[in-house]
Amino acid sequence: MRVFKISCYSTCGSYFASYLKSITVIASCKTEAIDLVEKWMDDNDLNFIYDKNKWAINDLASTESGVIDYDMSSDY
Repeated sequence: MRVFKISCYSTCGSYFASYLKSITVIASCKTEAIDLVEKWMDDNDLNFIYDKNKWAINDLASTESGVIDYDMSSDY
């Protein structure tokens, strides 16, 4: 199994509005990862801000031990 992070960030115009930025899933391939994300979004009534053609799909790692994702930011 592989770990995929699917993300879609706003390019502008969404200031102070909440939106779904990314989802990390375990799947056997990219196609299955997309299917899982689409089903999860439907089940939870959530969507990315843009259509699927703007999604970034990253194959992060196999399910072996190790750090697979982190998010870092700073205050203004």
